[in-house]
Amino acid sequence: MLYWFKKKPSPDALNALSESERFNLSFILDYMQIFLNDAVKAASPVSLEKAREYWSDDLVFYDQASPEPVRGIEAMIDHLAQIPLIYDDMSHVVTNIHVGEDSVAVNWTADAILKQPIMGSIAVGERVFASGTSRVKMRNQKIAEMWQVWTSEEVEKQLDFRQNGNEEAISKLTKRQVEVFEWLVQGKTNEEISMILGVSVRTVEKHCESIYKRLGIENRKSAMILGLLVED
Repeated sequence: MLYWFKKKPSPDALNALSESERFNLSFILDYMQIFLNDAVKAASPVSLEKAREYWSDDLVFYDQASPEPVRGIEAMIDHLAQIPLIYDDMSHVVTNIHVGEDSVAVNWTADAILKQPIMGSIAVGERVFASGTSRVKMRNQKIAEMWQVWTSEEVEKQLDFRQNGNEEAISKLTKRQVEVFEWLVQGKTNEEISMILGVSVRTVEKHCESIYKRLGIENRKSAMILGLLVED
């Protein structure tokens, strides 16, 4: 198994993978070039035709935005082609990859500039943030099943962040909480933060709980997004 957290996998991690796991990793990274790195153009005819090479003929796609699964390549192309392109300058950061013998799961965060206003408060030209998980099941070296789960929580938090003045809350964090928060934003785990700061994992967990409460957020993912907003 391989876990990739905002950095390239190490040679040792790659060497520990089985042959099928290495193939799956290479395969999904190539696939992501179409639907992540070039996401704004992902629904273009050229990109959709290129994606055919990665899909099994009996592909099944489960998207939380669709009441029923999408079945088959042609239906998948029609589904993606109908997605309105309201974003520009979109970029994704892979926060975690889990590679198995017949499956790959990818956690990601994304940001983009709006081409159309949304939610009544975020205007054209503003940058918004989101996150999600993409999971695929492989069969005969093709994507046979795919699940797409994403959240608009970060967009909602972004509105609250501006409207409720949570910038001031961050300035009220203790010195140690600020240190923990900064490492959270960089994607470090509790275990990694404990080693960096020379404290126990439980102490880091307590700091995280305090940070979430003070910032009015619920989890690590929201903390990362808010941290990016502060940097901007």
